[in-house]
Amino acid sequence: MRALPVLFCLIFLMSCNQKPKERILSTYGDGKPMMIVVEDPNTGAKLQEKTFYNNEQVHTDILYQDNKRNGTCRSYYKDGKPFSLHTYQVGVLNGPYQLWYENGQMRIDGFYKDNEKAGIWKSYNQDGSVFKIEDFNSKDSTIIVSP
Repeated sequence: MRALPVLFCLIFLMSCNQKPKERILSTYGDGKPMMIVVEDPNTGAKLQEKTFYNNEQVHTDILYQDNKRNGTCRSYYKDGKPFSLHTYQVGVLNGPYQLWYENGQMRIDGFYKDNEKAGIWKSYNQDGSVFKIEDFNSKDSTIIVSP
């Protein structure tokens, strides 16, 4: 009789240590993955979602908690250079927000707080020069520099 509770505990502990499960949701005609999802093996909750270009380069990489975006989410151009970076806290934009031009130059550098633009946001030309700075801490989102 004493062995039965111990057996149940062992089975429970083994199931808790399972690795996340990767599932291919869609593929290109040649069988290469277009979208994969990583899920918690115990709950089935989505932990990560990745999409790919047909050259197998990552297009988007999104992390999840409680089936909501959470952490740093990134997207890339087809050649692997960064396109965007967004930071979430359980579904809410909170943290750095950045966009890049295809030539690798920063396009926008900003920050979100509770889904609202906050702080200083800078917008850049493709040559890297600043063309606009906005202060979202003030009521009227003052434009500090413009062309």
